[in-house]
Amino acid sequence: MGTKKQHGNSSKILKLILFIPTVLSLIGNLFALMQSEVSLMRRKIIMLVMLSVFSFVLMTTAWICINWLLFTWMVHLYMSSITATILLLAFNLLLFVITCLLIALLNIDPSFPETRKAINNILSK
Repeated sequence: MGTKKQHGNSSKILKLILFIPTVLSLIGNLFALMQSEVSLMRRKIIMLVMLSVFSFVLMTTAWICINWLLFTWMVHLYMSSITATILLLAFNLLLFVITCLLIALLNIDPSFPETRKAINNILSK
């Protein structure tokens, strides 16, 4: 009877000894996953900023040309230059408000979904 109890205790101790490296390995894998997601997010943010600046420059030049064409067209229709300027200003402000609303609705999720899945998988085991 005593040998069975010792054998049971030794297997529990062996399982515990083998469990510790497994947990440390899982923690190391989790940190590696988090680090790779952070570097991927960093690259995405840098690319987003670069593309945003490029788009901003292109859209600004195009918008200046469009505004100039509208202004000359309105003046050509015998509007006063002040009336044409006020109409363009109102149109530009309307588009600015619409753009701000669209930016407010933009949803960027920096919650690291792959890391959350890994943590949930570890906790569910």
